[in-house]
Amino acid sequence: MAQPRKLPDTHVLVTLAEKGLSNREIGELFGTTRQAVELRLQGLDVKRPPRVTCSACKGLGTVAPLYAGDSATRDLAPQ
Repeated sequence: MAQPRKLPDTHVLVTLAEKGLSNREIGELFGTTRQAVELRLQGLDVKRPPRVTCSACKGLGTVAPLYAGDSATRDLAPQ
C-alpha cells in the first residue's frame, strides 16, 4: 500500500515559498524534508523574496521578511 503524501498541493508550496519560507521551513511544517520540497518546486518559477541579515543574530543567520505571524501562512499550515 502506498504511503500518504505529506506535502500539500504544489500551489500551496509555491505560496509558502513566495512568502519567504525556506524549503527546510516548509518541510518542517508538513513533516517532511527540505529535499522533498526542493524536488516538488524544481522547475517552477518561484519568486522568493530576498532574505535579509538578522540583526538579532549579528549576521549569523538570515530571516525572511514579513513571515512571523503571517495569517496566510498559518492558514496554509496543517492543523
